[in-house]
Amino acid sequence: MIVLQIATYVLFAIFVVAFTAKIFKYAKMPIHLRWELYPLAGETKRPWGGSYLEEPDWEKKPPDKKNFIGEMTFMGKEIIFFKEYFHRNRGLWYIVFPFHVGIFLYVTFFALLFVGALTLIGDISVAAESSNIWGLLIYYVTLVVGVAALIFGAIACLALFVRKLVDPEMSTYTRRIEYFNIFFVLAMFVTGLLAWGIADPGFETARAFMKSLITFSSVGSMDAIIVVHVILLALLLAYLPFTNVMHFFAKHF
Repeated sequence: MIVLQIATYVLFAIFVVAFTAKIFKYAKMPIHLRWELYPLAGETKRPWGGSYLEEPDWEKKPPDKKNFIGEMTFMGKEIIFFKEYFHRNRGLWYIVFPFHVGIFLYVTFFALLFVGALTLIGDISVAAESSNIWGLLIYYVTLVVGVAALIFGAIACLALFVRKLVDPEMSTYTRRIEYFNIFFVLAMFVTGLLAWGIADPGFETARAFMKSLITFSSVGSMDAIIVVHVILLALLLAYLPFTNVMHFFAKHF
């Protein structure tokens, strides 16, 4: 367990350092040209695209003002609901949307485990039989979000993997590394489902392991499938900044 904890610290540190390096790399790169982004999000006068440079005597007029709320709304619809997929490729949207919902829920689940670990450190029970309302709330919300994340993620990830294999329009331009990436994420979700179903139905062990990472303390033995899931998750985190999965973050730029 000590080796597992040290490996988790190291792999998470790699994720943080590499992710931060990518932030600085993207921030220093040249900005997009206008025609690469049409229609320009947040421009109130030209929702169809275009440019103020097309107007006569444009140099005598002030540039268009940008609407920050409009920009954030546009980004939000794309990041959360995948609006363009919905309108342009509805069949793929039925796979891509739940896949990303699974990922979003898993990130939320991870955060809830962290909150639950802090709650345990505060000497508050996090369990179905807890007499503390906060402990009870954290337990059930973590349970629902965690199970939903694993189910959505596993099913949609498998569907995406199969779709890329059998759809000739996708298989022709899907690189082998992308199949590997999807399979990697699928393995993480499937082992998580098995860990929940076989060894940790209430995520008590997961919460205890998170607590041990925060407090730098020892943790009891864990079932093998939970150990496999933790290793895959930590490896996936360290690997993410070096893949095109970084598109979730690059949307801002």
